[in-house]
Amino acid sequence: MPAPFTKAEKIKSYALHPDGHTIFVSSYTSEVIAGTFSFDTKNCEWRRHGDWMLPFELEGYFDAELDAWVGLHLDGYICSCQVPSLSSSSSTLQQPKWKIAKDHKMWNPWYQLARGRGPTLTYMVNSRFFLVDCLAADGLEFQDAFGDSCGCVLNMTTFRLSYDREGNLKIKDRNTTSCRVSKQLSTFSPVAFWM
Repeated sequence: MPAPFTKAEKIKSYALHPDGHTIFVSSYTSEVIAGTFSFDTKNCEWRRHGDWMLPFELEGYFDAELDAWVGLHLDGYICSCQVPSLSSSSSTLQQPKWKIAKDHKMWNPWYQLARGRGPTLTYMVNSRFFLVDCLAADGLEFQDAFGDSCGCVLNMTTFRLSYDREGNLKIKDRNTTSCRVSKQLSTFSPVAFWM
């Protein structure tokens, strides 16, 4: 069965449903939100769920402890999103509720988008995540012994997520390590992964 997207549409976000065989995808065009769809890999069927978008950028990861998808929100924060139930007979679903961990901004979207790079997130286990981000060293307070600030700085952050008593999404056990990437590289696009 062909995908329900047009050539003009771009994928904004996607996530694997905890059922293990349904993939949710949100797409858009330059003028309008196209909507959110799912593809059932068992039955090879597409369903349109509505004119809403998943709240994260690129891949969202299911965290069983939070019972939610987790991803990077466009404004630089981590967000969690309820996973839609597939038991409804109607193809149209309401946009799932979502929350942002506003206690820590994890990346600077305006700086990243201006330079064409962005962070990547991966799920490890037990509500633990790994974020990799690379910034140009120019404009940062990161210089070598000779005062040279060319090249890139690689930031690697591990953290855990939980909900507090009020149900707010919180970042815990945050640990960031930064290191200089070769000053001969003006760009470097690492991708986080976990095996």
